[in-house]
Amino acid sequence: MQHKFSPTWKFVLNLILVLGILGIALQIAHESRAVRAQDIFSPRPTLTFPGSNSLSVFTPNRDLKPFSASTIFSATLFTSQEITPTDSGGGEYKLPNVPEMTDQHRREIQQEIDRNIARLGLPRPPKIIFNTPLAFPLQAVPGLNDYGYHGMSAFVDHNSARPNQLLDWACGTRTYDTSSFNHTGTDFFTWPFGWNKMDNDQVQIVAAAPGTIVLKQDGNFDRSCGMNSNPWNGVVIRHADGSQIWYVHMKKNSVTAKSVGATVVQGEYLGIVGSSGSSTGPHLHFELRDAGGNGLDPYAGACNNISSWWSAQRPYYDSAINSLTTGNAAPVFPSCPNPETSNNKNQFNPGDTIYFTIYYRDQLAGQTTSATIFQPDGSVFRSWSGSSSVAHYSASYWYRAYALSANAPLGIWKFQVIFNGQTYTHNFSVGDALYLRGRPANRAISLDWDVYGNLPANSTWQITYVGVPGDQASPIAGITNSTRVYVLTGLTNYTWYTITLSAMVNNVPIMTDTVSVMPTEMIVDLPFVAK
Repeated sequence: MQHKFSPTWKFVLNLILVLGILGIALQIAHESRAVRAQDIFSPRPTLTFPGSNSLSVFTPNRDLKPFSASTIFSATLFTSQEITPTDSGGGEYKLPNVPEMTDQHRREIQQEIDRNIARLGLPRPPKIIFNTPLAFPLQAVPGLNDYGYHGMSAFVDHNSARPNQLLDWACGTRTYDTSSFNHTGTDFFTWPFGWNKMDNDQVQIVAAAPGTIVLKQDGNFDRSCGMNSNPWNGVVIRHADGSQIWYVHMKKNSVTAKSVGATVVQGEYLGIVGSSGSSTGPHLHFELRDAGGNGLDPYAGACNNISSWWSAQRPYYDSAINSLTTGNAAPVFPSCPNPETSNNKNQFNPGDTIYFTIYYRDQLAGQTTSATIFQPDGSVFRSWSGSSSVAHYSASYWYRAYALSANAPLGIWKFQVIFNGQTYTHNFSVGDALYLRGRPANRAISLDWDVYGNLPANSTWQITYVGVPGDQASPIAGITNSTRVYVLTGLTNYTWYTITLSAMVNNVPIMTDTVSVMPTEMIVDLPFVAK
């Protein structure tokens, strides 16, 4: 039977058909637009913080200044996972200045030095010109892998008028005075995480020139947070021409074991940077005095017309990045004298939020920072650049947090920053970038591993194990980065060994994996491994 439709019904059916086709087309267009917006971002968007976004950062006992995010950084984002950082901030880190000692205390110390010189029978200094250029008086211990570890907070005050009459060697005002005191030395503080560096003995004070110890003080309280009359820990070294250098504020019980009258050579260990005596945080007060006890400034400049005493005088503004870090939260700087919490971490998983932090010394207005986060294949995950609008920070830090997607690529990532003509990098890993396996044998364990990503060229492997010692002492360091197999021998059968393999860059692990294996003389077809 054949059905016939009236013109009205034909119109209705055609209309339904047209509307259906149109709906399908709109859905396809909508999905295509959604894909482009979420996954392509063409053209690439540029993010500038709104002018109303002002962040004020305050840390107790630290003079941290507020900043407007719109004046600090603008960011260009190259992928679609998010447009803005999930968190950002930072600020200036500044040690308040207080007199190192009263004039009376200084006179008493000088009198003790003179008595020691007389008791030791040291000859009167010859009339010679000091000809041993000064070496830098600080050094990092092996294993501290920051790019830098110090900042400069105060030079010698050349203006004898006071208070608030300041003049340093470069005719600037990077010094301080009070109504009864002019700063008479150079102050170097440790940065970042000065308290942590002190607690872990990470920054040493070394002799800037050879000489004889004519004063030594130790055993005094070393967590001072302000002006006080407490004695400091440190030494005074007398040089061949009779000049002296005072090394002040050392950590308790860290002062050289040598006694008064012993000699030291240039670069020799003297102590650990601390906060003993009248001090507001870990720093070295470095004070040069001539044979007559008069203060000297070792820096040559327009307002100190001398030849520099330094073997290599550092610039007035020694701008650099001291450290790049990744972490699971922003750093925490508690009130003095509590140790800081860095929240540093180098291994993450897809979906994690990572905090990228840059620590500067002598950051100046207009100095451009260009930061890039590279994925394992070398593609850009995030990139931003900008500069500070504040004239000068002796020490500062700025952080941004970004969330990884649930399918973020596994492997070794790189955080790279270009600042003041220098390139700085920090490597970190996402996911199981390293997979370690262990196979038991008779008094041995055979290890092999896979790496998902490109290892930095300067990386090496390190193997550590917990268990009865074998032929190789733990840790086993310096294994070339192309190695993928290693055999531990001389082990004890039927004893569990926990073995950790780490990829190391400058003594810092960038990824690790751990297995537990029991050696046995029995033939085992499959790896006897416990992850």
